[in-house]
Amino acid sequence: MRRSIVLFTRDLRVRDQRALLAAVRESEEVVPAFVLDRALLARSCGQPNRLAFLLEALRDLDASLRTRGARLVVLEGSGHTPQLEEPEAFYAAALPFLTAPA
Repeated sequence: MRRSIVLFTRDLRVRDQRALLAAVRESEEVVPAFVLDRALLARSCGQPNRLAFLLEALRDLDASLRTRGARLVVLEGSGHTPQLEEPEAFYAAALPFLTAPA
């Protein structure tokens, strides 16, 4: 089975998301993901207003994905997250999140 991980970074929308569209066309399974960067959260993005905005955007993205039969996987990491280099390891780590009750 061909599986793709789509990493959301700055554009947290489903529409106009070229990587997501390509993954859906070319894969049998698509795992949408977002990595919360610890270093970024420690700086200005960790301020209460910015963090609240980010979390609301992630909730909206997850809701949009759920209407399409998917679920956003949110992991904590850094700009360099080893799991993203090894899709099988990433998928194994993400599986509990994907199968958790909605």
